[in-house]
Amino acid sequence: MDVFLYILVILVVVVPIVIIVIDSKRLNPYRKEKAEFKQLAKELKAFSKKSRKSNTEKDIITQGIADGQKKRDIIFEAQKPEDDTYGYSKNNPICTSGIESSEKYLSRLRTLSGEAFTWKRNGSLTLENYCSLDYIIIDEYQLFLNNKPHKIIYICPYGHNSKYSPLGMQLISLETGLHMKENHLPRQENVNSLPSFNDVDNHALYSLAYRDAYNILKQSDLVHNIEFELLPILYVLVDYVGYVLKKRELSNDALNWISSAIDDFHYYKDEFNKRVDFYVEFIRGKVPFMNWSPVDAPKESLNDPLFRCVAAFGDVIYNPACIDNYDDAPLLINGIFDQFNFTNKIMKPTMKIFEQFVDLLNLKISKQN
Repeated sequence: MDVFLYILVILVVVVPIVIIVIDSKRLNPYRKEKAEFKQLAKELKAFSKKSRKSNTEKDIITQGIADGQKKRDIIFEAQKPEDDTYGYSKNNPICTSGIESSEKYLSRLRTLSGEAFTWKRNGSLTLENYCSLDYIIIDEYQLFLNNKPHKIIYICPYGHNSKYSPLGMQLISLETGLHMKENHLPRQENVNSLPSFNDVDNHALYSLAYRDAYNILKQSDLVHNIEFELLPILYVLVDYVGYVLKKRELSNDALNWISSAIDDFHYYKDEFNKRVDFYVEFIRGKVPFMNWSPVDAPKESLNDPLFRCVAAFGDVIYNPACIDNYDDAPLLINGIFDQFNFTNKIMKPTMKIFEQFVDLLNLKISKQN
């Protein structure tokens, strides 16, 4: 009887349970896979959090626009132009801001006697662990003098534009090679205080405007090429006054002043003409971006051709890449505080100087009629 009872219990209770378990496994064959998937998802989530945390710690150095700017700064500051190896060693390369800038640099490179080079890019090489950077790319150039191999120099196109030249060479540069002759720079004085306004010739007015603007602009580290960049903007302002007053000879007068005031002006003629054509576009109606300003200009100001022209001048001295491709020039990012300082302490006083210059020249020419 007891044996029969045990068998009955097994048949009624245990066997159904076993069948249920077996069926559940048969009906859900992916239970193990689901468990493994959940575990994998859990591990991926943990890895993702760790990865995001790691990226957050690194992004100041390795990600985004700020990273690229910081990398360029590091490469630029690592130059040793005072060293005899400057430009001649891959470990002490010349810095530029791009391949096109490298070509422009080479086009202004001269022997000490003033002879120009031709060149050929031999290719690129990689430096590892350069100034705390994992690697940088260096371009190797073969220089030729009178069609004969001369020197090999190394340029890194991922920094900022250098104004220095290798030993035994000179750079005919818009930044360093252009100088106003002293006899064309009158004493710093207010034009209104001169004994007789009619006794002030046009060239003196040009020189005063140049010097006043130069003294303002040189106070900012954000300004580029001021000695050269002031020349085409002043010429265009004079040309505009001549156009309005139907005194087209003023243009030639301003060009004569520039030619007589600048040593070896013919070296800069092409760049000068490029900028004149550039500013004329704004005189004719093109609207400037004014990337140097943290706020937009009032609409009434943008209706003034002279304001548009001088605002575009601000873009050029703030970001030199604007002159070659204004519409697609890379955005130059500075802090909002730097922008406000540049706008209020540099551009506003400079605009005032140009405005007074145009008014004085207009008044002087009008009185002569």
